[in-house]
Amino acid sequence: RRQGRSRGPFGDSFLEDFFSGSPFGRGERRPVDLASEPVKLSILPLPVEGRPDSFSGAVGACEWDVAVRPPEVSAGEPVTVTMTVRGEANLEAVNAPRLDLGAAFRVYDPRLVSRGDNPREKIFEQVVIPRDATATEIPPLSFSYFDTAARAYRTL
Repeated sequence: RRQGRSRGPFGDSFLEDFFSGSPFGRGERRPVDLASEPVKLSILPLPVEGRPDSFSGAVGACEWDVAVRPPEVSAGEPVTVTMTVRGEANLEAVNAPRLDLGAAFRVYDPRLVSRGDNPREKIFEQVVIPRDATATEIPPLSFSYFDTAARAYRTL
């Protein structure tokens, strides 16, 4: 669609458009078909052999941080485990790591708390409650991803 350009009191339609809030709003739009050479891709499946139990779909390069708050509680009091995955990876495919804490803890489902402003980061929180005084620590947690550069699974 083509619109005419009017001249304002300054004799310059660009200045008029700029000060009226639309310096680039006038012009012409038309569809254009472009062609390119095909791009061939070689897609390899993720290896089944050597896939860790803690693999939840991350492919790329990842970092993983875990924080537990508060660090000291009595039996029956909630603890929040915050797990942050970040990196150059397909984070859309990443699910919260599974916490297998045994019968000593009541474990609630994890929830995604932030995709935030950083598209290269995903934060999960999970509440766990020690059932009795035998639950003295949360066992080591792990997160696995497939490192495309090394073509191998990595566990953090």
